[in-house]
Amino acid sequence: MPMWYRAICGKLFWKKWHRQAPSGFSGPSRIRYDGRSLQSSQPDHMGWATGHIAKLKTGETVSFRPRGHSMAGKIESGQLCTVEPVTDIATLAVGDIVLCKVNGNEYLHLIRAIQGQRFQIGNNRGLINGWIGPNALYGRCIKVAP
Repeated sequence: MPMWYRAICGKLFWKKWHRQAPSGFSGPSRIRYDGRSLQSSQPDHMGWATGHIAKLKTGETVSFRPRGHSMAGKIESGQLCTVEPVTDIATLAVGDIVLCKVNGNEYLHLIRAIQGQRFQIGNNRGLINGWIGPNALYGRCIKVAP
């Protein structure tokens, strides 16, 4: 910071804005000038499917028109998808299209692999999103209509 900037803003502002990292800390500071954390205070953000997931958790079947091309060939952008709640994970198989949450992101993607209670989720273009447990699976797509 140039000297003229410090002179204009004042010493108090300078000290408040540029906090010293604790001794022994070797990474960038995760604290803003006002003391709040840089990370979000709300870990569960509102995604495109948050409302549908809430209905699936209550046992309702939902219909919606997802946008995007990650599932092209199975679901085209804007097609009407009907999703029912997952009640028994033993009925899920590789190739099923599921509404799930992987690393905080909501997807209507394929089950690519199953390992015991874990499911590998990916799109229809070869991208793998990651592994999830049964509590991150909310519904299975049972119908795709134009």
